[in-house]
Amino acid sequence: MMHREGFTESILSDTLARGKVKLDALYSELVGRSYGELQLEYDFLTAGWGIYLDDIRLTGKIDRIEIIGDGRIRVTDYKTGAGFTALDETWDKNERIKKWKYRLQLTFYALLFSLSSRFQAFPVREYELFFVETDAKTGAFRHVVEYIQEWEIERMKRLVRAVMGKIRTLDFPAISGYSQDLTWIRAFEEDLIEGRI
Repeated sequence: MMHREGFTESILSDTLARGKVKLDALYSELVGRSYGELQLEYDFLTAGWGIYLDDIRLTGKIDRIEIIGDGRIRVTDYKTGAGFTALDETWDKNERIKKWKYRLQLTFYALLFSLSSRFQAFPVREYELFFVETDAKTGAFRHVVEYIQEWEIERMKRLVRAVMGKIRTLDFPAISGYSQDLTWIRAFEEDLIEGRI
């Protein structure tokens, strides 16, 4: 595939060499550990479990689900890049938006799992982002584990309903009044949820 993209041979060989080093490190990190029951590349659509919020059909693909036991599962999404060790607030504007997007994605996953009859037996759900590039200083892999709260899932339901309503009526709100920083992104979400736009 990379040949079709028109990369020069030197860029191609350098990229493949770096990729091999990273994959070898990731392999060493993941293999040889004790795991619970694993389900890889789980697709809610093809798994035969219809996930509906009201009449809205939802789907998602999960990189890894680990059934740990004692009513616990860990839902893992692999990410490229060096990543973070926490999704807390930061001063950097772009990093704040990136972390918000990750939290939004994990909350959507939590919504899927909360609506899935297949996973009702697992009330404790950990949501993990695993970054596949090692930290430049420590050489360690970074990961974030979050527990999505019920109020976040309920808010996501309201947001999905609001967005779907706009799609169905082709009523796409103007965004020119919202600047591209996290405060205004959150304000836009709230305006959607509350029906102000």
